[in-house]
Order: sequence, then structure tokens, then C-alpha cells
Amino acid sequence: MRAWRFSSVVSEGFPANASDKDCRYASNVELIVDDGYPTLEGLKHTIEIQALTDARAAKAKAEDFVDLRFVDEIRKTGYLSKLK
Repeated sequence: MRAWRFSSVVSEGFPANASDKDCRYASNVELIVDDGYPTLEGLKHTIEIQALTDARAAKAKAEDFVDLRFVDEIRKTGYLSKLK
């Protein structure tokens, strides 16, 4: 699968042969982190979107949903560095 640079997609649009999956990937590829840790900023954005349809989400804090113990354990094994 070809990953289009987000900046070129914004200025030029998606190629005519791009699938929906390719378009979604290209739109979000720059948000993917290399180290496996979720970003609080990304989670805050997700909560904001959810709050549009569920008022309870407006009271939620991103920090309350993040438990990095699992990612820490994976990093200690060196598995994530082997994926790069």
C-alpha cells in the first residue's frame, strides 16, 4: 500500500485510484507514534468528539483512561524496537 504524504493530500487531493482505507491511513499516518505510547493529546481529541454525542464524555479526563504498564512491559522486551 502506498502512503501519501498528508500535506500533498491536502493540497492536491487523493489519487483517483485511492481506496477508502488508503485515504483514512494517509489522513492519519502522521498521528501514529513510533514508541507505542498513546498520546494524551490524541485521546483528548477523541473525547471531545465523543462529547458531541454523549454529555458524560465532556467530564472525562484523558489521563483517567491511560495505563502505560502494558506498553512499558512490551518496551522492556525490546519488541517495539525490532518493528522499526
